[in-house]
Amino acid sequence: MLSTLLSTKDFFPFSFLVPAKIYLPLHLQGMGAVHAVRGEVVTIKIPISGKPDPAITWQKGQEILNNTVRHQVIVTRSFTSLVFQKGVERKDSGYYVICECDDGLYRCKVVTEEREDNAYAELFVETVRPPEFTLPLYNRTAYIGEDVRFGVTITVHPEPQVTWLKAGHRIKPDPAKYTFTSDKGLYQLMIHNVELVDDGEYTVVANNKFGEDSCKARLTVTPHPVVEDTMRPMFKRLLANIECVEGQSVQFDLRVSGTPPPTLKWEKDGKPLECRPQVEVVQQAVDHHILYIRETLIEDSGTYRVTATNSAGSASCQATLKVERITYTRREFKTLPEDISIETGKVLTVACAFSGEPSPHIEWSRGGKTLPTAEEIGRFHVETTEDLTTLIITGVKESDAGVYTLKLSNEHGSDTATVIISIRSL
Repeated sequence: MLSTLLSTKDFFPFSFLVPAKIYLPLHLQGMGAVHAVRGEVVTIKIPISGKPDPAITWQKGQEILNNTVRHQVIVTRSFTSLVFQKGVERKDSGYYVICECDDGLYRCKVVTEEREDNAYAELFVETVRPPEFTLPLYNRTAYIGEDVRFGVTITVHPEPQVTWLKAGHRIKPDPAKYTFTSDKGLYQLMIHNVELVDDGEYTVVANNKFGEDSCKARLTVTPHPVVEDTMRPMFKRLLANIECVEGQSVQFDLRVSGTPPPTLKWEKDGKPLECRPQVEVVQQAVDHHILYIRETLIEDSGTYRVTATNSAGSASCQATLKVERITYTRREFKTLPEDISIETGKVLTVACAFSGEPSPHIEWSRGGKTLPTAEEIGRFHVETTEDLTTLIITGVKESDAGVYTLKLSNEHGSDTATVIISIRSL
């Protein structure tokens, strides 16, 4: 009899052993991951099965995770969860670094007597910030019938929503005219078979829940030129960065070729260059151009850009000019006698040396009147060199006695000195 071979414990109630199994959610399969902003409460939930109830282990790297104030492991018969109840921080991530985001690889292990299974979940803890263009739009020029591609790169954590506009109006999907693509932060707009109506300003706007950013560029569409030998502009010598001291003169040299010869457009800090007597562009030869900036000022510092254009296309290059400010020093007297005694009829010479920058205005005076006065012209002379000024009085008279004052002044200040002159009778 069957009952003699098996005891009741052997067949009733029935007991089934179910191997441990993890059912990884679709969003975590392949290259999937959990994305979270720093401070956000995150739950990684994974369905499981197994009988008897499996032993559950969560690991981050080689570290076994236990319940703490910051995170908690929850286990039921049908799922296990890792919960960051205090919000995720950067220390919850590791192994990889993407931009300003820190990544972490979490491992869930399920074990029964029959089998063990494990799965991995990747957690991205993102820095909170609005989108940012790391490569902006650039102006494009194209002929009728060509395809034109605009492209930008944007930070993708969190993933932004990207919108393309023309002349301020959103571009509507039209597969025959436009193709929109995105791939790991690279966003592109392809305009097919351009026409004159496609000429205009294009804008790309990127936004996420933390803000938005945008940039613009212009598409210039031109008819095909008359069939002739043409070559778009090509630079044979690019503009080079220059550093100088205020007051020095500098020049930007440029060599550019093209057929027909290109026309040049100069800009400073994104605006048309304003020429003046100290700033001019001179064409030395067919392909040689020089931008002269004479007696530079601090405000001449900036980015200078030149665009060469002909019927075959355009090209541009740029360089920076950095003008350092001069440190000025105040003029100071070095020597001046305190008093002088001289006989009538003699020639009196009073000299004073000085130093400093820039050159000062020099004024000799007596009794508040600047010398020489109208009645003293002919006997009084003032001679000044780079660092010496001299007062000369010929045919000295008794009336020439008195206190003489020398005043030096420039934009940074002034200085004075006096000398007493006495006249002796013969």
